[in-house]
Amino acid sequence: EVNRFSGNFIPISFATLNKLQLLGLASNQFDGELPSWFFDINQTTGLKQLSYLRLSNNRFTGSINETICTILPNLTWLELSVNFFNGSIPISIDQCSKLYTLRLNNNQFTGSIPNSIGNLLKLQELDLSVNNLTHSIPISISNLNQLHTLKLANNSLTGIIPQSLTKLIQVKLISFKSNQLQGNLPFNLIHLRSLRTLDFSYNQLNGTIPNSLYKMPNITAIDLSYNQLEGSISQQLEQLAIGNYLAYFSVEGNLKMISDTGSQIPDWITLNPLPTTIDDKRIYYCSGIHLTKALLEIQISPQYFNFSNCVCAVEFFGSPPDCVSCPKNMNCSIGGNTCILQTGFFPFFENQQLKGSLPCPDQLAINVLNNSNFYPNTKSNCNPNGNVEIVSGTNYTSQEVCTE
Repeated sequence: EVNRFSGNFIPISFATLNKLQLLGLASNQFDGELPSWFFDINQTTGLKQLSYLRLSNNRFTGSINETICTILPNLTWLELSVNFFNGSIPISIDQCSKLYTLRLNNNQFTGSIPNSIGNLLKLQELDLSVNNLTHSIPISISNLNQLHTLKLANNSLTGIIPQSLTKLIQVKLISFKSNQLQGNLPFNLIHLRSLRTLDFSYNQLNGTIPNSLYKMPNITAIDLSYNQLEGSISQQLEQLAIGNYLAYFSVEGNLKMISDTGSQIPDWITLNPLPTTIDDKRIYYCSGIHLTKALLEIQISPQYFNFSNCVCAVEFFGSPPDCVSCPKNMNCSIGGNTCILQTGFFPFFENQQLKGSLPCPDQLAINVLNNSNFYPNTKSNCNPNGNVEIVSGTNYTSQEVCTE
């Protein structure tokens, strides 16, 4: 393994190595289809003792023949990941009944996940991620009670997440990220007592977060981002983080999730001192939030607290998400709904008490209330929402202040 061997030549002499138990050709530059003799039961009788086959990180193409497990019945490790294999996953895969590791990730496999995969009762790791697999997740996967890693991410799987998956009491990692899964989250997640990482992000899941999610005893990372979930985050999250070393929790991108306290930040949640994230339009920043009694950072969308943890970016003012550009010849600092006039653009000095109105171009009327603040009317294009603080200055030119 890890050389620069290239070409599509795997010598047929390999087929006669009747004591060969391990064949590792990973991380080379082999290409093309596997040789025809590899799937010919009459030519590969010598490989029946092979228990470890690793061909990952090459450029192999073509499909995997249904005879692979007839030819290699003693396989315990089959790794074909990071190649260009295509076609469907063999239905006869369950004839490799001794498998405990099956890695077919990062290929171009199509079709559905065969139900027969649920007969691999010794399987501990199943990685089918980054392929073109379709249809639903077979319920038979819940039979794999020795499984500790289940990766089906980055496919085109549809349907619901089977409730029966909570029978996988040994599983430590589940990743169904970036599919087209729908429906509710499984309601009895508490049964996944060994689970440490749960990633259902970038799907179409709906409904609310079940209380059982906050009771998983060993969970360290939960990613439910970019779904269609509703409701709010339970305060039970605090106890989960304090007692179980939860390090990551994200519901970002679930635009229907709204805090049951509205704009008010509850006392069990604290804002980070400075805004840390910025929206896609780059007109406002939002402070991250974390638990008051734990180190857990919580990823949410700005809508969750009705933008109350957000501020307008530099050179914008108002109230997020309705931040507008700062008018010409004014300064707008981050987080303000106040525009500050630059010195030299207003006709009166500090400490003057002024009342009345001042005409301005573009049908703008400014009501001057005192020396430091004035309020444009609601039709103003300069400042529709906030106050304008007058610093000082002379040589007022109305065109320079009010036009954009």
